Amino acid sequence: MAKINDDWKDYNKGKTELQNARITLEKETKQAIEDIESGEEELANGRKEYEKGLKDIEKVDEKYKKAKEEVEEELEEAYVELLDAEQEIKDLEDPEWYVLDRDSNMSYVSFELNADKVSAISKVFPIFFYLVAGLVALTTMTRMVEEERTQIGILKALGYKKSIIISKYILYIIK
Repeated sequence: MAKINDDWKDYNKGKTELQNARITLEKETKQAIEDIESGEEELANGRKEYEKGLKDIEKVDEKYKKAKEEVEEELEEAYVELLDAEQEIKDLEDPEWYVLDRDSNMSYVSFELNADKVSAISKVFPIFFYLVAGLVALTTMTRMVEEERTQIGILKALGYKKSIIISKYILYIIK
């Protein structure tokens, strides 16, 4: 009886192991099928991408060929122009020489006129400088008087004369 009980336990244990193995087999089979399906999907996507890449390469290759033909045509035209220019250079006659003194040379006369213009401008420039400096000083003083209006009012209230207050700002300008 004890042997039958032990065998029965072994049987139940084996049966449980068999059921666990079946469950594991089903899970792993499902996982393998899912992996295969996702792999097939990735393969299909990869093939599509590969085909798209081939089409792109064909387009770029066509553009390259067209651009190459255009450049070769331009190079041929440029070579013809170069040959024409070389022929024109060969056909040129020897030039005549003119010897001019300083007063008849256009460059010297132009330089002299430009120097006279700069001299005239240099006489007028300080006037503009003083005008701009005066405008800056006037603007600065106007802003300062505007900002210190309350202080001027306080000085008047304390009994300072208008001339003393004005002299304060004139001394500020001179400094």
